[in-house]
Amino acid sequence: MIFESKIPYPKIEVETKNYSYANLLRKAYASETSEDTAIHLYLYQSIILEKEYPNISNILKRISVVEMKHLEILGELILLLGVKPIYSSPYKNGLSKYFNASYVKYNTNLQEILRINIEAETQAIYYYNYLTKVIKDKYIVNILKRIIVDEQIHLGIFNNLYKEYFK
Repeated sequence: MIFESKIPYPKIEVETKNYSYANLLRKAYASETSEDTAIHLYLYQSIILEKEYPNISNILKRISVVEMKHLEILGELILLLGVKPIYSSPYKNGLSKYFNASYVKYNTNLQEILRINIEAETQAIYYYNYLTKVIKDKYIVNILKRIIVDEQIHLGIFNNLYKEYFK
C-alpha cells in the first residue's frame, strides 16, 4: 500500500513575500481542518485502534507521517511569504486562533473514525483546490497540487477501508 505519491515535491519557493497568501496557508497549517489537526487525529486513532485493528493503526501512523511532511512544507512556505509559522490560523479582526487539541475528534468507533477521516480528507482536497485558484504564485500552486495528490491517496485508503469493513 502506498501512502504518498512517488512524484517528488517541487522546490519550496515563492515568487515574493505575500501576507495574504501566508494567511490562506495558515488555515491549512494549524486550524480546525488543518494538517496539524490531521496529524493529531490520526495518531490518536492509531493508539485507540492498535489492539483491535493493528493493520488500520499502522495505516493511520503512516498517513500521519505524510501529513507531517505537508505541515513542514506549509510552514516553510508561510515563512518564505513573510509570516512566522506559529501554530495558529487567522481569526477575526487580524487576530490569530492558536491550535487547540479540542480540534481532534476523539471517537473510538471504527465506522465513525473512518467517516471522520473521509470527511477530513475531502475538506483538505477542497480547500487545497480552492487555494490553487486564489493564489497566483506558480511555485505555491505547484506545491499545493502535489499535496492534493497525497490527500487523494489518503481519501482512497479511507474509502476502501470503509467499504471493506462496513459495506
